[in-house]
Amino acid sequence: MLRFHTNLLTQMLNHPEAVLNKDYSSMELVLVEENINSFGADEDIPPIASIHNTELLEDYYLYSTFLTLRQNVAQLAEDIQKVPEDKLFTFVSQLFGEREVQREIQIYLLPIGYPLGDAYVRQVDGQPVIFVNLTALQKYGQTSGERLKNLIPILEHEIFHFYFERLNDFSTYWQQYKENFTPVKEAQWWVLNEGIGHFIGCRERIDQYLQEKYDLLKAAYHTYLKVMDRLQQNNLHPDEIKDIMLKGIANSFFDKYLAIIGMLAVYIIYQKSGIDGVRSCLEDMQFFQEMGLEQVGVLLR
Repeated sequence: MLRFHTNLLTQMLNHPEAVLNKDYSSMELVLVEENINSFGADEDIPPIASIHNTELLEDYYLYSTFLTLRQNVAQLAEDIQKVPEDKLFTFVSQLFGEREVQREIQIYLLPIGYPLGDAYVRQVDGQPVIFVNLTALQKYGQTSGERLKNLIPILEHEIFHFYFERLNDFSTYWQQYKENFTPVKEAQWWVLNEGIGHFIGCRERIDQYLQEKYDLLKAAYHTYLKVMDRLQQNNLHPDEIKDIMLKGIANSFFDKYLAIIGMLAVYIIYQKSGIDGVRSCLEDMQFFQEMGLEQVGVLLR
């Protein structure tokens, strides 16, 4: 079900300087560069071979960190490919069914990429594909075992996005929902999509967050309310709307106000209705809002 791609990783482990040559050709590097500007950076990020400043190579692509930690990066790539697949599909298979999750998933294990892009799903030739920035993931632990342990829920999260994107492509419900895709409806869609993904990846830590990170969760909730109020006024420039969406899903963890509030909404639903409740959210925005999203304020009061 999982097909891992490591061509760019193998090349950079042996000859990391190759990517700095404009004549170097790699489909995987092209994919990195095509997606590098999808994380809300303040400026357009050029291809890596066009950058001649060491600090910018690090700021945009984590190049120096890769050079320093390349053996750790190689170890993480090796370790994740040995994880039994059923460990990565435990929750997702309950949502989408065993038959659906038999589909092959392409996963690119990358040595470089934007620092905020730990792992992400993007469309390649009309199909969702998972990208994993192994260098960015080095911050999640002091040992190879700790880093692998933290990567597993991140991959679970991204595998959910893969199947949810497929569902959106074929679901009459979501096709109709997106016919009049106002900024408010788009934000709600991101809250649901990232909310379920974050719940899956963080489900064993949410109780701890509620105890130890309550103030951060409440701050995210207040930001979410302000943002939704701005979107409902329907007078924002498209660039402002894009910025709101990106910051709500691609930011430091507790600052992702759309994703974090969605995670808490799914947590509430799961506490009440278990996996059946989460499954109901997949094609029922009203259920998600009434049973989860509208209860977040109560949870954080």
